[in-house]
Amino acid sequence: MKNIFLSILAATLPTILYADTNPQFIGEDFSGRPCVGSIGSYGPFDYTKRVNYPKELYLVESAHFTTNVETLVKGSTSSLPYGDLAYTLRAWPNHHRALNSISRYHLKFKRIGKSIPISAECWFQRAINYSPNDATTYMLYGMYLHNSKKLKQADANYQTALRLDPDNIQSHYNYGLLLVAQKKFSEAKKHAEIAYAQSYPLQGLRNKLKAAGQWPNK
Repeated sequence: MKNIFLSILAATLPTILYADTNPQFIGEDFSGRPCVGSIGSYGPFDYTKRVNYPKELYLVESAHFTTNVETLVKGSTSSLPYGDLAYTLRAWPNHHRALNSISRYHLKFKRIGKSIPISAECWFQRAINYSPNDATTYMLYGMYLHNSKKLKQADANYQTALRLDPDNIQSHYNYGLLLVAQKKFSEAKKHAEIAYAQSYPLQGLRNKLKAAGQWPNK
């Protein structure tokens, strides 16, 4: 009942625009179709400035970005998670966790031969157009592109992420994984050393480099 009430309340709130950028959909999806879709009536809000909008973030997340939605178990206001993810991203175009969820949702549907109404790459392009200096969005897009076998595009997005935030060890780690996939082992090792020097917990990159004979077996 609480989620239903919050969803109705969110839908009836007046449009709140505080940024100069109107977050339209731009570009094309991987099949060459133009990215089109409704931009919504609530927001937009920049996720990198979410500390300034705690009530607005709570309103959207409580109604639409629940744990079940984020983990793709089920929707909050509908049976499937997509509608709630779309609502969240319309209001918060660069919501990092929602972008990560929509990318996993797209890949999940793609594996079973289905599609979603607006592809993940369209949501990412809209997010970047809205907040072009958000390093985390570029990193997440790089991860999605890597998983979609778009390695050159992934490489470009990781480089942009690290240019904007050179100290982000998660970007170093994930870029290292991409470089291993491209067999650029010396470059991958450099990024791995940066990540592990700061105690990055995941061992996948180290293990891949060990398997390729590019990391000491200590």
